[in-house]
Amino acid sequence: MNIVLRHKVSGLYYQAAGKWVRRSDNACVFKSARAARLYLKLNQLREAQPVPRLAPYLMAMLHRPSPSIWQIWSRGAASGWDGKKSSHFNRN
Repeated sequence: MNIVLRHKVSGLYYQAAGKWVRRSDNACVFKSARAARLYLKLNQLREAQPVPRLAPYLMAMLHRPSPSIWQIWSRGAASGWDGKKSSHFNRN
């Protein structure tokens, strides 16, 4: 699993000394959480924390304001389920 360093307050990702970026795929990547924690300690980055690097399409869902993607999907699925879908199941 790839690990990146994320700023605790701003949510930006660490790319290089003094450089923070918005996208995790542009950030400095570590192969383990242990290596990331060691880097934090050696470079005295107290404002950052190691986090797993997720796929870009998942990151967009995490930064989405409420309502969550699940709530949006469930409302859309629930509105059409009773009328349209149930008629398909009752056919002979």
